[in-house]
Amino acid sequence: MAQNPGDILIDDLTISSPRSGNWQAAGQFLAMDIFESIFAPAVLATIEVLDDKDYLGNLKIAGDESVSLTFRTPNGVSVSYNFHLNQAQDVGIEGAMKSKTYKLECITREAMTGQGNQVQKAYNTTIDQIVADLHKNFHNSQLPIFTEQTKGNRKFVVPNQPSMHVIENLRKEAVSAQNKGSNYMFWQTWRGMYFQSLEYMLQQGDVKTFKQDNTVGHSLGSVIDNNIIAWQVKQNMDAMNRIHAGVINQRVTTYDPHTHKFVSQDFKPQLSELVNLGSGLITTLATFAALFPNANRTVHRVVNPNQAINVGKSFVPASIPYKQLNMAAMQEQLMQMTIIGDPNLEPGKTITANVPKISGQTGSTEQEQQMSGRWLIAKTHHEVRRPDVRPRHVTNLECIKGAYEESV
Repeated sequence: MAQNPGDILIDDLTISSPRSGNWQAAGQFLAMDIFESIFAPAVLATIEVLDDKDYLGNLKIAGDESVSLTFRTPNGVSVSYNFHLNQAQDVGIEGAMKSKTYKLECITREAMTGQGNQVQKAYNTTIDQIVADLHKNFHNSQLPIFTEQTKGNRKFVVPNQPSMHVIENLRKEAVSAQNKGSNYMFWQTWRGMYFQSLEYMLQQGDVKTFKQDNTVGHSLGSVIDNNIIAWQVKQNMDAMNRIHAGVINQRVTTYDPHTHKFVSQDFKPQLSELVNLGSGLITTLATFAALFPNANRTVHRVVNPNQAINVGKSFVPASIPYKQLNMAAMQEQLMQMTIIGDPNLEPGKTITANVPKISGQTGSTEQEQQMSGRWLIAKTHHEVRRPDVRPRHVTNLECIKGAYEESV
């Protein structure tokens, strides 16, 4: 049977119970939503199934079940997930009360073990090596981890904390060996776990190039696979928040509890010192610096009070201004777009979008410079709709040049 863009094949959907066996539900699959984000070390999914023989009742669902999912797209990409079943919701009766529809709310098992497994261990190595070891030994996972090298060895003692909490603290302290911005993210996709900085993501090359065509929908030919079905650009520019985000001069103040002295160092970082996405990127750094010549954003740090411990250099104070500027530059603009489903479009990857300029001229091919160009995928929502909807499988992207989140 011929396949069209947006079609999907469910090869495996197995719900496994430690008490009462398995249910192979691929034949009863209806729809699903899968969410991935560079801001979350987990993949969330909602899977809708039709139960016409009380399979879930026989499994005696109690919250310790696993869900294995494997699906394919017409372009040959096969994707597998191992989920923990968080809960099953009864959402309605189908037909003449002979079957029920359930929504299975799932979360990746690494997220569960990362919250449950406690770590008591001492390290003296780089942060990226610590994160890799935590993933290997405390997440009960077969997934690989892709890390970016960090700067400086760290003597770090984990005092009985969940591994995900430890990695979150390390993420904020990590300083890249190559990139000044050093805003590290720790996240998960179907391919594995990632511990990388925003700048590192921008340097890996685009995974796909898209275009926006006003004739989308006239057919489901192969041309639609690289077409933007729908898009919306959201301006994240907020003049007051630009100050809090770091678009002013920076001051790092270090306090020594032994001498009771503060040492301050002022920084005037330049955007040219950071990796950016090139054309279409609007920056307010120069204008805000001129508008507030006497302003600065102050960050306080305390020297380790135990002088008997030989603490390695963290490189954190000098990286703080660049972290702030990097985040500030990445909050200028956000675009949401919908395209034909493609699992290769993972958070942390970059794409190129060619969007035509809105014009009254017939046949104009001029590009919209601000909206076109390279974008970093921050979030993906793989949406597989019921069989009667076409295209059935679409991917909703949230792309940034980028976006700012408090606490990140």
